[in-house]
Amino acid sequence: MQLRSHPVMCDGAVTNWPPKWIWRGGLFADKPTGEIGVLVEVLPPQKYQINLLVEHERGEYMGGLMFKDSSACQQIFEILKAHRGCTVKHIGGLDL
Repeated sequence: MQLRSHPVMCDGAVTNWPPKWIWRGGLFADKPTGEIGVLVEVLPPQKYQINLLVEHERGEYMGGLMFKDSSACQQIFEILKAHRGCTVKHIGGLDL
C-alpha cells in the first residue's frame, strides 16, 4: 500500500495526504495544493501529528499529518525523516 493512501493517516474519516500547505517564507505561490515540492525537514511528532517543511518554487511551506495512533505516527516519522530531499510526490508513492 502506498503511503498516500495508508489508512493510519487521517483527520477523522478523511485521509490527510497530501497536507494542506501554509506559506512560511521565501517566494509566495498562491495557495499551492497537492504533492508539491521537496521535503526539507520533518519536525518531531507531537502526539498524533507530524509537521513537514517543504520547498516549492523558492518558497517554504509547512503541512501537518494526523494519525490514528502514536505508534503509527512514530513509524511514519522515521520513514519521512529518511526521505528528506525527496519530492513529496515520490514519498507519497512509497510502498509500505
